[in-house]
Amino acid sequence: MLIEYAIASFFASAAFGIIYQAPRNTIIKCGLVGMIGWVIYISLVWEEVDSVPATLIASFVIAMVSQMLARIYKTPMIIFSVPGIIPLVPGSLA
Repeated sequence: MLIEYAIASFFASAAFGIIYQAPRNTIIKCGLVGMIGWVIYISLVWEEVDSVPATLIASFVIAMVSQMLARIYKTPMIIFSVPGIIPLVPGSLA
């Protein structure tokens, strides 16, 4: 079940990166950032952590990974963080 959620969040983040017109060479990285954030969030929720701290922790990790990728690929951080945060938006599971 976790793998299905991870794949779905990857495609959701990558698709939003396309809509957001991120550079083509960053689309897969945008999907990976979103997937990492969602896996952390859902793992914490399954461990019975409340959704608010789980979202805080997952979004903090998304920010750190986005900052790291921005420095590595010399692109703005927002290219990775905005598509990466999309799976954590309330109601996005629908």
